[in-house]
Amino acid sequence: MRILIVGGGIGGFAAAAACLKHGLEPLVLEQAPKIGEVGAGVGLSPATFKALGYLGCDEQVLYGATTTAPLPSATATPSSRCTGPT
Repeated sequence: MRILIVGGGIGGFAAAAACLKHGLEPLVLEQAPKIGEVGAGVGLSPATFKALGYLGCDEQVLYGATTTAPLPSATATPSSRCTGPT
């Protein structure tokens, strides 16, 4: 079965990899003249790496990655939320 995927970003190529894994024929359409870096950083969660492992592309992502120390997480409380201009 042929599958049309519109957008050659992270999601589009992840969807194409999943299609290939299941024996489908993806066609990715992208308006940019070439696929490449745009200078933006992307943070990936542990769950994302699990999904990348399922798709078989976690090693490729790690090869080009810059790792950082884990950041502490915080939970917003009513007093810490932004309330807008005063």
